[in-house]
Amino acid sequence: MKAAMVFLASATLVCASPLARAADYPSKPVTLMIARAAPDGYTVLLATGSLLAINVSLYKNIGYDPEKDFEPIGLIGTQTNVLYLNPSVPATSLAELIAYAKANPGKMSFGSGGNGTPAHLAGELLKLEAKIDITHVPFRGTGPALQAVIGGHVPMAFNPPSPLLPHIQSGTIRALAITTLKRTAVLPEVPTIAESGFPGFEATTWHAFVAPAGTPKDVIATLHRAIAATVNDPLVRKALTDLGIDVVGGTPEELRAYVKSEIPKWAEVVRASGAKVD
Repeated sequence: MKAAMVFLASATLVCASPLARAADYPSKPVTLMIARAAPDGYTVLLATGSLLAINVSLYKNIGYDPEKDFEPIGLIGTQTNVLYLNPSVPATSLAELIAYAKANPGKMSFGSGGNGTPAHLAGELLKLEAKIDITHVPFRGTGPALQAVIGGHVPMAFNPPSPLLPHIQSGTIRALAITTLKRTAVLPEVPTIAESGFPGFEATTWHAFVAPAGTPKDVIATLHRAIAATVNDPLVRKALTDLGIDVVGGTPEELRAYVKSEIPKWAEVVRASGAKVD
């Protein structure tokens, strides 16, 4: 994942050059960094939904304001979380799983790659919307959570799709539903939670480019055009799709609105679930 996203970032910054020669930007390397850098277009951040929308509710003081300290450049794409089960769980649909959980209150648990991760909060959101009593079991990463489900130590988990694919194909685990609004290219046969009785349900890991607040609008526009050109390159798109990332795109204004809508949503989930880290 990290290598692919660095590749995407590098390709984007290379593409920026021919798009802005008239304005002589960029004329030197562009650095991937965070909010306190100079707003001159030479430092940008490849950010996630956790950084821009979730952490502000999870942590007492994250040291930055995700809305005020960054200029949106563009959304790259979303990566679903997969709700998957040990095959011994008597459910082949989300409706059956919810019915089973309601018939066994307090006895079901779900794993994730750790406290406060998008996968964890996906489970908390389902718990709230479906009104089921299930307990979160955090693991130190996707791998241990996956092995716990395979071994029957926890009945189900939420995780990104990439490491799950061979186990889904072999039948070692059962993919029940995904957390994006639309089905994902990497698992097109698996229904969304939204289409399985919970319209609007969305709990994804998403990736976007942002710049320090105050970066000139023409520079933001240049970077945005470069991102759009990069994610539409067939090789880049395939690399992202293979990782389970569905390319979305969109304008800086659309990214700003998306961040603004995600912050209160996850604040409510964190408050209701007691998932706050400190």
